[in-house]
Amino acid sequence: MKIILDVDCGVDDSLALLYMLKKPEVEILGVTSVFGNVSAQKSADNVCRILDLADAPKDIPIVCGAESPLEGQWDGPVAIIHGDNGLGNARLPVSSRTVLDMPVEDFLYETTARYPEEVTVLTLGRLTNVANTIEKHPDFKKNIKNIVMMGGTLSAPGNVTPVAEANFEGDPLACDKVFCSGIDISVVGLDVTMQTRLKKSYIESLWEYCRDQDKAIAEYLCAAFGYYFEGNHIQDGCIDDCPLHDPLAAIAVVKPELFQFQLLKARIECNGDYCRGMIVADKRNHTFEAEYIKFAIAVDAEAALRELLSIF
Repeated sequence: MKIILDVDCGVDDSLALLYMLKKPEVEILGVTSVFGNVSAQKSADNVCRILDLADAPKDIPIVCGAESPLEGQWDGPVAIIHGDNGLGNARLPVSSRTVLDMPVEDFLYETTARYPEEVTVLTLGRLTNVANTIEKHPDFKKNIKNIVMMGGTLSAPGNVTPVAEANFEGDPLACDKVFCSGIDISVVGLDVTMQTRLKKSYIESLWEYCRDQDKAIAEYLCAAFGYYFEGNHIQDGCIDDCPLHDPLAAIAVVKPELFQFQLLKARIECNGDYCRGMIVADKRNHTFEAEYIKFAIAVDAEAALRELLSIF
């Protein structure tokens, strides 16, 4: 599986990245960063540190992307959930890896053009980088195999407004442009991530069964998720667990059979005080003009958790 990850590297992004790095069937062609949990620049720095932690190949390209949405301004980092550094204030050494000095749109286009219809882009943050690539390189839509994205909600409550999830609400215009692109899109949103709970005890028990080479990863996850659990307690009222957001989207790339998807025509509401970032899915027989999108509506949560923990 040829994968590009597009991340706003916070705590759960880092676990998704570690999962992908540990899967032998996955070839990571690059990691691009976008604003969201942290700035795009800080996200790229965090990616470098996580790649070092996993002893990943030095030749994995890292590219810094958009620092603001297509319209309006970024609201700033989400320190209450992800800490001041985006990694739950866990300390990782400064990396010697180099972030490529090239436009993220060119990197996405050139990489997918090298492997036409083979590359999956896994987006774990705002869709700004992808939307800008579609605008700059229209052939990108033909080259890419598909997009799997973490974001949105069909029927579960939103996590930043009553009806919207943070990634979609943070740049709804970009998300709508991607939805309208005709690319094969699978959405892994709050409908399934809120059903899949990563327990505090799972993280704490990593010390017991991690292989020696993974002890540093276990130490990092205990520190980062210690902070992340507290933030989710404040935001979502979680007690000793948290929703599995970004890692579940990564699992959907590798193990799509664990999910039930529904195909619906959908757009994103880009305006409004209450509905900005909302998925508007048309379930009528005579639908509005839109592209079909695959939405994850159910998941085998226990199997997904076993799959995640199998990397250790």
